[in-house]
Amino acid sequence: MSLMIPKLLLSSAHPGAKSLDEHRCIIRAIYDCGIEVFVNLMRPIDLTHFTPYEPEIRQYAILRLFIF
Repeated sequence: MSLMIPKLLLSSAHPGAKSLDEHRCIIRAIYDCGIEVFVNLMRPIDLTHFTPYEPEIRQYAILRLFIF
């Protein structure tokens, strides 16, 4: 189940995909929409079943610092 309040909140299941290219596209689209805060409520043990998105988000944020 997802919840969206424009310009305020996006709540969803873990973002991403099994394919690394598709995963990166999804994460980039979320970042490009202006999402600035990510809260992951999963336990560390649960994260082993998913592709992590934090490294991608950090990379995009660092690149944005140098572009703007």
